[in-house]
Amino acid sequence: MIAVIPCHPTVLGPENLKYSGDIFGVAASALEERGYRPILLQGASGDISTRRTRLSRDYSEAQRIGRALAERVVKAILSGDVRQAGVKYGEERAVLRLKFREDAAGEAGAVISRVSKIAPRKAAARIGLLRLGGGEEFLLTPFEPAYALQEELGIGLVGVAYDYLGYLAPPGDYYESYMTFVDFWETLGVLKRVLRDLRGA
Repeated sequence: MIAVIPCHPTVLGPENLKYSGDIFGVAASALEERGYRPILLQGASGDISTRRTRLSRDYSEAQRIGRALAERVVKAILSGDVRQAGVKYGEERAVLRLKFREDAAGEAGAVISRVSKIAPRKAAARIGLLRLGGGEEFLLTPFEPAYALQEELGIGLVGVAYDYLGYLAPPGDYYESYMTFVDFWETLGVLKRVLRDLRGA
């Protein structure tokens, strides 16, 4: 079973120093307890987080949200809102030019200052196309893509696949946009080209 979840899979904060699957790990374990074999993918969640709904940043809260997530997946399965499908996969590599915003302040400015000093000027990115037999398609990216990009590209997005290259959010005066370490419009053009190539393969 593959479920694409458009949310940052994080509750635990920086004070947690233990390895953890966080809410996706809890949800996967809860689904396994019910007899499912889940693959949970992080969808377009560059601008969707638990930070507005979580009650704390400890393991009990990760348990609460992870179990609620598992219940939502089971509800979708039991409602028939799922399809049995074969799977096809293809991928392509693209070279992306990194670009760091100089107008960021605060936490974003501090991160950009550190990262821009050690990062290369270009990055090789793997981009994949997952096709399910029912006609569903997902573009796998190494970003945390903003949810609205799904409409722009006309396809479901999976984030943080293969690697992590930061956010992919439209230009603006907000954290996720500052943490977009590539030229947004140029990268959007690359994703559209790769999607065309992979659909034609």
